[in-house]
Amino acid sequence: MHYFDPHHDDGPSDRRYDPPAPYDQAYPWDGDPKGREQSVALYDGEVRYTDDAIAALRKNLEQRGLWDDLVVAFASDHGDELLDHGSFHHTWTLYEELIHVPLILRFPGRGSARRVGEVTSLLDVAPTILAQVGVDVPPAMEGRSLLPLVDGKYEEKERSPSTVYAETRRWTDLDLQTVVRGDSKLIWDRAGERFELYDLALDPGEKKNLAASRPEERQELQRLLVRYLADAEARALPVRVAEEVDAARLEKLRSLGYIH
Repeated sequence: MHYFDPHHDDGPSDRRYDPPAPYDQAYPWDGDPKGREQSVALYDGEVRYTDDAIAALRKNLEQRGLWDDLVVAFASDHGDELLDHGSFHHTWTLYEELIHVPLILRFPGRGSARRVGEVTSLLDVAPTILAQVGVDVPPAMEGRSLLPLVDGKYEEKERSPSTVYAETRRWTDLDLQTVVRGDSKLIWDRAGERFELYDLALDPGEKKNLAASRPEERQELQRLLVRYLADAEARALPVRVAEEVDAARLEKLRSLGYIH
């Protein structure tokens, strides 16, 4: 199931989010109608709207006797910036408000609910589901099974810091890559050759750039990114675009970064 809300809508700046009634009035706001307060209130309205829609879906599945046997993965592809770093929406940056997304996994018969503190990736979702249903993970697939974390087989102190990657590449002047290893996070602007380094434990809001004061750590994380990108390029499989796809659709896919 793909729910598009909560998501920024293309429209006037005083209506960045547009939940249906009565959710558009669920969270009153004060201040400038084009400011952060209204955007946050309407965004929260879209979150509540989506929450109720998912609750209705679950109730329907329970009534049909399907819920108890379902494997469920609940996730988001990105968040939205609400002036956290000076702008609205998404695509333009790789700060935590955009890439730190919820991931909820539910497996029938795998014990009670627990929260895992380790950093994971959306790339881990597919291998985890395959492992749950007993299918071998293809060699070309990135990610890892999270079932050991789900089952609580390892203590936090016994694991080395996880490393995850993210990117936003759109148009010719935007090529941002990031790597998060434990509490250390590097953002590499490859188009402008600029670096941002953050300690997420001490600075979760990513306000203090440590790239200049921690050059060795910055270089080490940059090397991880270079190796990851080279490996991804080497493993990439060609995809043939159907000949009947029109030029306008190809340009749309290209503008979104899905094809090059």
